[in-house]
Amino acid sequence: MSNKRFLWLDIIKIFACFNVIVNHVAEPIMINHIATNTIDFYLCAIHNALSRVAVPLFLMVTGFLLLEKDYSFKDVLKKIIRIIIPLVIFSLIVDYKWGDDYSIKTFFKQPINEAYWYLYILISLYVMIPILQKIIKVLKPQDYIYLFVICLVIPGIIEYLGIFNIGVSKYFTETFLSPLVVYPMMGLYLKNLEKSKKNKNIAWLLLICSSLIYASTFIMFYLKEGVVISAYKNGANVFVSLMSISSFYLFRYYFEEKKIKAPNLITNISLTTFGIYLLHVLYTTKMINSSLILNVLNVSPILAVLLAELLLFIICGIIIYILRENVDMNKKIIRIFAV
Repeated sequence: MSNKRFLWLDIIKIFACFNVIVNHVAEPIMINHIATNTIDFYLCAIHNALSRVAVPLFLMVTGFLLLEKDYSFKDVLKKIIRIIIPLVIFSLIVDYKWGDDYSIKTFFKQPINEAYWYLYILISLYVMIPILQKIIKVLKPQDYIYLFVICLVIPGIIEYLGIFNIGVSKYFTETFLSPLVVYPMMGLYLKNLEKSKKNKNIAWLLLICSSLIYASTFIMFYLKEGVVISAYKNGANVFVSLMSISSFYLFRYYFEEKKIKAPNLITNISLTTFGIYLLHVLYTTKMINSSLILNVLNVSPILAVLLAELLLFIICGIIIYILRENVDMNKKIIRIFAV
């Protein structure tokens, strides 16, 4: 199998990884440290809302890279093991750090930390890869659009109807493919979609409109309910799907054939993103409650949010990079974090 790297995909991985940290830093600071109806609140809320593209982007990168390759069930098993090992290790570390009553039974029941839910999803996606590869061989371009509409748009609209107390039975969509399966397939669709000014303009229009609607309704419902409601906590939201798909296409449009400066730096940062994702969970709360961030909060809350996110990303990235490059004895294990 080819191991060719796509620098523009590395850029997406870095962008998505940073947005995972944004999601986990901005929301608690917004809720606990920033007064509503202030400029800083609105800036932080918009910043937080737009970070929801992280998981869909990661899933589309996965689909782009894997769905056209020939993976046997044995190959899939190897990839699953490469996910399970760090998941178990970091679950045990989190358990030790916070002293939770963790066990094998708990491990299979739910992630020890909410941030690790993505790994459970990734394992189930890998199980589906050999089947999805057979499906995509017979799909035509219009079939991907059909899947997108029935599996992402329609369920998203129904979810919004539920928010406004307009009930629609879940049985109408019970047999639809999970949005988390459709995203990888859309990654493959966007891989082969023609790069043209027309498609670029459509992507920008979708990105701007969906971002405005999603961010404004995110704020509206937060001010009304006092919490981030469930419809805004997952990547299956119809506006998040539009933001994610248009972003993915625009990254490809602008960076696929561009001569990128410092390609080795981008590749090295990209190789640490999985490790950053695993590691940041251990330090997020400590970073938010650090004296530096609390002091900056008193001056500029939005600056404190950005500083906490950037420091957390950089510190975790440096730790993972050092582990990857300098721990020769454990090199094979450390390489797990470079998926």
